[in-house]
Amino acid sequence: MADSPFRKALPGLLAIITGSTDAIGFLGLGGLFITGNLVAVSAYAFEREHAPLAVILSVPVFMLVLVVARALTVALESFQMPSLQPLLLLQALLLAGFLAVRVAIGTHAELDGAAAVLAGMFGVAAMAVQNALVQISLKGVAATAVMTTNVTRFTLDLAEALVGRHAGRRDTARSSVQHLWP
Repeated sequence: MADSPFRKALPGLLAIITGSTDAIGFLGLGGLFITGNLVAVSAYAFEREHAPLAVILSVPVFMLVLVVARALTVALESFQMPSLQPLLLLQALLLAGFLAVRVAIGTHAELDGAAAVLAGMFGVAAMAVQNALVQISLKGVAATAVMTTNVTRFTLDLAEALVGRHAGRRDTARSSVQHLWP
């Protein structure tokens, strides 16, 4: 699949998925910006306003799913299995959950309502998996969700430093984490 037409088209398709997920979250979940909530949380903190629960949870959920995605790829690598297809499947399942819950909510979604928070976290988790798979399984392609790339890189390096199987990669990841953290 290295040079297949699918692999060449995949980054563009993933970028469309990111934009669509953001639009659905923003327009259909009362302003939840699926891939840019670090900015939203910062804006709420700066203005000293109450941040909706979905916005507050989005950043730690995103980071936790990145760690889980990295741990999954480490497990797959230990069996010499490629990670792209399992990560794409996981993303598709999370997007299906996002869609199902969003449709079940109906036309009026309260951002702080449990169903809207659940839908939002499915979307956030799907975008975390996508960010991970682009950096882990599609090395060398352009980022498909630019706003979260630094958070993704930091969290994946942190996960690599914690659960990576190769000492050289762990050392490189630790160095990157030390550089990015400040």
